[in-house]
Amino acid sequence: MYRICKQFEFQAAHILSKHPGKCKYPHGHSYKIEVTLVADKLDENEMVCDFHAISAIVKEYIEKLDHAIMLNSADMGNCVANEKNPRRIVFDNQDPTSEVLARKIFEHIESRLQEKKIRSANDVEFKINPSARIEKVRVWETSTAWAEYSHNRPSY
Repeated sequence: MYRICKQFEFQAAHILSKHPGKCKYPHGHSYKIEVTLVADKLDENEMVCDFHAISAIVKEYIEKLDHAIMLNSADMGNCVANEKNPRRIVFDNQDPTSEVLARKIFEHIESRLQEKKIRSANDVEFKINPSARIEKVRVWETSTAWAEYSHNRPSY
């Protein structure tokens, strides 16, 4: 099996409305995202997936998060207070934790990998290796704390 990993970064704020401590107030992070893809076979270019293709897929999702405030739709006070903010991202009845972000990004990538081709921001078309699949997404909230999402279950 082949494995590749690509990292991305963005800045954002969030409010964890269910948190018992200071995280229930607006605060920001310099997020780092690690995306790992695997494939049983390489494509015609001897790749799992071109790094430019995975960048195009991930950036279309995290671009909307960059310099945004992420909120829980159930937290009506903060949703209303930020309703005129064009960089407001509302998560449906869930706090925008690193775990939730990892799952959302994973699901976006998984969906987009099903397409046969991806077009980058500079209009280059990349074929997607039919053998490529998303293994995991890791979201670093700080330099010492991360959350990860995958479909794989650990074996004990």
